[in-house]
Amino acid sequence: MNMSLPASSSGLSSYQEAFGVSSAILSELQRRGGPLPLWAAQSAKDREDWLYSLHEAVTEWDWPQQVREASAGLLDKGSHLGLADIGGTAATIMMPISTPGFLRVLLEMLGYPFVSPLSSDPQATTLLDGRRMDTAAREFERTLGMIHDTGYLDARAADVAFGGAVTTGVRFLYYHELGHVMRSAEGDTSRPSWLVPEEEYLVEELVADQFAFVMLTLELRRHPIMQPSGFAGIALALAFVAAKEFASTTYGGGRRTTKNATHRMHRLLFWAAKSAGMGVITEEAVAVGKCFWDASHGLFARVQSVPSPLFSLLLQTAMRPVQDWPTASLHILRWCAFGDRSKVVSTIRSIRDEAQRQASQHSRAEAVLKLIEFVLADTNCVRVPLGLAEALD
Repeated sequence: MNMSLPASSSGLSSYQEAFGVSSAILSELQRRGGPLPLWAAQSAKDREDWLYSLHEAVTEWDWPQQVREASAGLLDKGSHLGLADIGGTAATIMMPISTPGFLRVLLEMLGYPFVSPLSSDPQATTLLDGRRMDTAAREFERTLGMIHDTGYLDARAADVAFGGAVTTGVRFLYYHELGHVMRSAEGDTSRPSWLVPEEEYLVEELVADQFAFVMLTLELRRHPIMQPSGFAGIALALAFVAAKEFASTTYGGGRRTTKNATHRMHRLLFWAAKSAGMGVITEEAVAVGKCFWDASHGLFARVQSVPSPLFSLLLQTAMRPVQDWPTASLHILRWCAFGDRSKVVSTIRSIRDEAQRQASQHSRAEAVLKLIEFVLADTNCVRVPLGLAEALD
């Protein structure tokens, strides 16, 4: 994704301010005893090490000046996996610090349906358990709901060290954003010769994907043993892009698709197959990447609905004793702090509006309205306004 801040507000520091987590909200969450992501307690310097180090190492090469002068840094939160600001005097590449954790969450879902074969043969093929696939699909539905409602995943896996496919997935996302910077630096607006008509609307994303694919392939070509996890990482990154697309966009009749991500992954698999044919990478690596993508596609195919965790939280809490109601405030505060506050507020407003229409006929709707009023009053003590009061006015 490439984007720009207004001319009066460009640069890494402006993004970090815009996507920062308020110390007032952190203090309030700690006072209430709510679990926080491990990274929230880390210093800004520690949080920037891995992306900053990667960027510094890569941009030492003989790149155009705009690429060498580009900066990189982590954001406390964001509704994206990575972005490039190429509109200011110096390009900036940013990534929410939660991105590796989110990829790990998806990796665990994709891996859950696979079971070891009942064989002593070390070459025996891992098996796909259909029952476990259905269980993973239900968990996947909840994940899609969290992405839609909050832009955040309440998952402790985000606190675990990452490696393997998650590392290469993060590197692919970084190289993708660097690809946007490179295309801008070269002033290249041409149409690639390989582009087909149905891909025209995705040209910028596909060109950036091609750059990322080449960069990652160059890293892995001398390390065949790492190539399978490398291409699993590419598939993992695109699977999460697909999840965000599926959760965030509805078409006529409420239909959801992964059209854009699927176009991109098919193109990446095409390049991978060509590279394997030339001996640059192994066919096994391509097969592993395709297996991961097919597994994610299998989850999407089993999605029956995208539930609303905010609606479930409000409805279930409203039916409990009033002394339990602060639980709803705690969840909403955490989602506003580390997720996409605008999504949270907008979803609560939609739930409130629907509850108002049904309150005269359904006692549960009336209870939800009372709970929303409680949450509004209970969170007014936070020194940083959440935007609930304005949205519900």
